[in-house]
Amino acid sequence: MWIFCAGSKRSGSTLQYNIVSRILEIKNEGKRLPHSKPEEFLNVVEDNKDYNKYKVFKTHLLTSEIEDFIKTSKPNIIKIVYCFRDVRDVNVSLVKKGWLDRNLNDLRNTTISYLDDFERWMAFKDVMYISKYEDFYDNIKTEIIKITDYLDIVLTETEIAQLERELSADALKNDKNQLVNKDRFSFNQKTLLHKDHIQGKIPNQFKTFFNEEEINVIEKESCNWLQKYGYYLTSKDLEKFSSYSQHADDYIAWQLLGKKDKGVVVEVGAFDGQHLSNSKSLDDLGWKSINIEPSPEIFKYLEVNRPNSTNLNLAVVGEDSVKEIDFYSEELGVLSGCLVDEDDLKIRYNNRGITYKTPAKIKVQAKTLNKILQEQNCTEVDVMSIDVEGFEMKVLQGLDLKSNLIKLLIIEANNEDIKNEILNHFKSFIDYLYVGNNYQNLFFIHKKTVKKKHIKSIDFNDYIKVRQQHPKGDKFVID
Repeated sequence: MWIFCAGSKRSGSTLQYNIVSRILEIKNEGKRLPHSKPEEFLNVVEDNKDYNKYKVFKTHLLTSEIEDFIKTSKPNIIKIVYCFRDVRDVNVSLVKKGWLDRNLNDLRNTTISYLDDFERWMAFKDVMYISKYEDFYDNIKTEIIKITDYLDIVLTETEIAQLERELSADALKNDKNQLVNKDRFSFNQKTLLHKDHIQGKIPNQFKTFFNEEEINVIEKESCNWLQKYGYYLTSKDLEKFSSYSQHADDYIAWQLLGKKDKGVVVEVGAFDGQHLSNSKSLDDLGWKSINIEPSPEIFKYLEVNRPNSTNLNLAVVGEDSVKEIDFYSEELGVLSGCLVDEDDLKIRYNNRGITYKTPAKIKVQAKTLNKILQEQNCTEVDVMSIDVEGFEMKVLQGLDLKSNLIKLLIIEANNEDIKNEILNHFKSFIDYLYVGNNYQNLFFIHKKTVKKKHIKSIDFNDYIKVRQQHPKGDKFVID
């Protein structure tokens, strides 16, 4: 059994290698292998053929030998732990290490090479654990827990705390300082740490390290990649709309309203504020956003991901008399709601290879949209997104579209019955025009807002689809 710690250069891969290795060592489930060149991998396989537990091999490169080995091995004996980082900061780190000359041609070529290596590894993304450096560099405990889950190994709280201490930046720096020969090529044979390995964990170092011309050279080669993975460009000329929605609903809404720089967006069923979000991109553009999420567990992630938004831990109901409601919380999170269809849930879990557990029933506070908008002093909304897993009609019953001006509504309808109910509901509101549907989402626009030129000019391609991330890990992602 093999675990490849295959993160990109200067992206936290050595930290991941030590996390994986220590997890296995603590539980006696495997061993770390000493440094070997990727080109020598088949020799390493031969040398360890009689060892039947996990073997941890660190490599940045996906050589043809390693690629063929992964492709021809049984899926249950291969694990790949991977991390990546803002390629602009990778260039900074390489220059500081003395591994890269600071000239435009080398910066360009290094960026291209980094992205090429990344794309080669992504051929195995369905079986990989993938982590973003900026998400784990200062939260090692969470990274430890996610990796143990991926490896299907259980650590006690004491063991997790022990690992967190061992692998803190200060502890690793002390380990690195024990090197006898401290030139830039020497490294600790166990941890694989080398001189000046840990340079500081601050993101966006490139902004103060490189000049404008150097940054532009890197961004020109990587602009689409940077936006896809949630990084922002300094050059607005290269920037495209970054969509977090499942099917670019945010991009469509933005175009229907004339590509406004400012506005108000309300998302009912906001989840963690990132995964499948219809409001985050608009928030990033400078819009005011109100996010409503009933799950207490998921709401914690929402507050972290969207600190500048108004975030409300509430269920939305149809009557002001309802102050509290039963909420069914399932593991995927995005399928949780005030209604539950266990047969449908079982099918969806099975499709993702996840063990189904009966949703937990909890009580959550509830308000109507009328009450929420009144309390937020917000009777005019540019975009309202409603995705509440079959509870959409109840939500609409608590929204007065005559006293509240909602310029554009995006409403999920997961089946024909719900779709017909919603369409019939809007027949009572002559000021609203049904624009059409985008997959399961229905679009309604206020007639005072609609402009034919905006509808006719809608583009469905010129945007960047941001990589979806689920707070509980990639196996839960819906894309």
